[in-house]
Parts: sequence; C-alpha cells; structure tokens
Amino acid sequence: ATSAPVESIVSLVDGRISRVSSIIDQPVAEGTPILTIESPQLKRQIADAKTSVEQKKLELEAQRKRYLVAIETYGSVTSKEARLLQIDIDLVEQEVRLAVQDLLALYEYQENLTILSPSDGRLVNLLRERGAIVKRGETLGIFERAEVPVVNVFVTEQEARLIYLN
Repeated sequence: ATSAPVESIVSLVDGRISRVSSIIDQPVAEGTPILTIESPQLKRQIADAKTSVEQKKLELEAQRKRYLVAIETYGSVTSKEARLLQIDIDLVEQEVRLAVQDLLALYEYQENLTILSPSDGRLVNLLRERGAIVKRGETLGIFERAEVPVVNVFVTEQEARLIYLN
C-alpha cells in the first residue's frame, strides 16, 4: 500500500464557511485558498473597534477645542491650564493610535480566516460544506501533501532476502 502525508484542516474560529475554493481531488499549489470562514464575533469586534476609534477622535477634537479656549482665556500656551490640556491631548492622541492599531490587527486577523493550502497537494475530503456553522478547533477537511508516496510493504523474512534495493 502507498500513502502520502495527510493533515487535517482545522477552523481557527467559530463561524460559518462562506466559500469553498478548492475542488476535492484536484491538485492545488501551496498557498492556494481552500476555504474561507466568516466570524460574526469578529465582525462585532471590528464594529466595536471602529466605534472606539471614532469616539477617541471625537474626544481628541473636544480636547483640542478646550486647549484653544484655554489659550484665548489665559493668553498663553504656557499657562498652567493650557499645558495640562496639552498633556490630555497627547494622552488622547496615544489612545487614538492604539485604537487604530487594534482595528488594523482585527482586519489582518479577518484576512487570515481564509485557509490556504499548506503545500502542493490536494483536498481529499471536505467534512463541512459551504454555509456550515463551525466551531474553533473543528476539523473541516483532510489535505494530502504532494510528496513522494511512502510504500508500506509487508514481506516475510525469506521474501526480504530476495528484494534488491538500489
């Protein structure tokens, strides 16, 4: 019997299979999309992160207006009030940068929900179809690597003596 190395294709998130890009038993190159999963939880996290960025931007704008009012009121950017407001502005700017970084990380993670072929090979079994709800860690299919097959031969000791290997 011959066998090629196989591995399980596993979901990294809870979600729904939105696209199956590979056909059973058809050769695929390494890095080719096999299937894509949509995660409602991730969509909610992205929406929340967008809201957070917008709130931080509004807060930043309000702080900048307070700063301008302090300068007009006290007549100097070096007044105690203006300096304190500048510190607040710096802190909120940092919060905006962090919120944007969080949002970008979520977008990058969302892009990684497309499962790619780990090597040249073929999808030999798809356990869940398009539209199926899947859980994190669930096996979705079996992938066979296009490597030199291993030959498993069972012979007697007497037959082994007759085998000539190059």
